[in-house]
Amino acid sequence: MKKHLIVITPSFIDFKNECIKIGGLETYIKDLCNLAMDLGYDTDVYQTDVNAEKIHIEWNNIRIHATKSLSQKKLSNQKAFDLIFSKHNNNNTIFIIATDQLDIKCHKKNVIAIQHGIAFDIPGEMISGFFGKNKYLIHINKILRCIKNINRFYNTYNTVCVDYNYFNWFRTLGIIDSKRTMEVIPNYTSCYIPEDVLKNKLKNIASTKKIVFARRFVDYRGTLLFANVVKRMLNEGKNIEVTFAGNGPLEMNLHSMFKDEEKVSFTSFKSTDSVTFHKEFDIAVIPTIFSEGTSLSLCESMAAGCFPIATHVGGMTNIIIDGYNGYLSYPSENALYEKLNTAISLSNEVYTGIVYNAYKTVKEGLNIQCWKEKWEKVFLDIDNHLNNE
Repeated sequence: MKKHLIVITPSFIDFKNECIKIGGLETYIKDLCNLAMDLGYDTDVYQTDVNAEKIHIEWNNIRIHATKSLSQKKLSNQKAFDLIFSKHNNNNTIFIIATDQLDIKCHKKNVIAIQHGIAFDIPGEMISGFFGKNKYLIHINKILRCIKNINRFYNTYNTVCVDYNYFNWFRTLGIIDSKRTMEVIPNYTSCYIPEDVLKNKLKNIASTKKIVFARRFVDYRGTLLFANVVKRMLNEGKNIEVTFAGNGPLEMNLHSMFKDEEKVSFTSFKSTDSVTFHKEFDIAVIPTIFSEGTSLSLCESMAAGCFPIATHVGGMTNIIIDGYNGYLSYPSENALYEKLNTAISLSNEVYTGIVYNAYKTVKEGLNIQCWKEKWEKVFLDIDNHLNNE
């Protein structure tokens, strides 16, 4: 019997337009499915999209099903998984829960949950509603979030997490015993510009630094934080040009802030073209406020020969050594302003040295081949266990 991979995910394909959605989770699933197919697995993805008009499509040899195909009524994530598991489970099948936030429980050894970084580190001042009324309720809210996310680890036998930040946080509060496994497989860049292209780029550094923010336009990605820094620098006459690349609920806010600013532009790009797109810029800013793993955007910007400036949030601290291969900033406007202002003022020698170190970091340690080899070992270990039962 042929090997089989089943993935259950909250998001992957736009069923209406039959194209992959934009996002890190979607890119991760695509690359994981491609790896599985290269290893000889038939691959099916079940998407918890109950509103999809279609229930089955095929995209790039991946079979995708809306979970409503399992029943005519709306199913909880757990119920949907239980039906999928009972339908497909055998000694040749591996099941992947694409994010532990789905809260699916299954203690079989052929089930893996992916932990994409601490998503519950929301700053106290950003907590709204009842728990945001005073500092005591904020502390209670944070404690409850921690307890909930500790318990999520025990939902499955196998967990793959994308950064050591989560791994070390969990070890301070939870217990990884012999009944559970946790593998750390950092995120990656799927390609990088050739080294001769990088050298040519660094030889032609212009006095005007081109800065890019290529994230979804939402508050927790630091969209407005960065926009306020840009506004301040432009008011001071800094020699910069800034591009916002993406979309999201804050897009109109950004257009309103910079409607008369010639040095600010807006665009978008396909996720598969990320490295090529970033190659045209000097500095990439990833100013996340909370909820970040080993950022794909950060890795891709480094692979494109950009000078990376990131906040020291989540798994980005597993990638950047401040002052060696980029800058790390506290997630505040003043701190980010200082780092960005320092970066545009560096001598060419220091600037190119940091960019080259950033490039080497992802090329040698955070490339897709490293990622594939680690995932292949996870698959192999589970296959061996299933065959020895």
